[in-house]
Amino acid sequence: DVSTTEIIIEFKWSYSHDAFCNPSGVDSIVSKTNWGMDTLGQITSYAAAQLGTQFHTHAFSLLIIRNRACIIRWDREGAIITSAIDYNNKPYLADFFHHY
Repeated sequence: DVSTTEIIIEFKWSYSHDAFCNPSGVDSIVSKTNWGMDTLGQITSYAAAQLGTQFHTHAFSLLIIRNRACIIRWDREGAIITSAIDYNNKPYLADFFHHY
């Protein structure tokens, strides 16, 4: 039941499923690969369902691909995405959960 969900975490095993790419020198951070677009559609539908059933102004989700994670803040206008976090070597993901 998504109406009681606090945070949605999506795990993928292959980097080819990453919905976001390195933004250096490109117009968009959205991946143009088929698998990346599928992942983006999947996490977007989860966020839309969560925001549509809860009385919140925003929601957080995580996209974890192998040893990298992106924190995504969704609201009714769009999303803000962090750069990829190497959670094995940096404390940012643990810090997020500590403050969440």
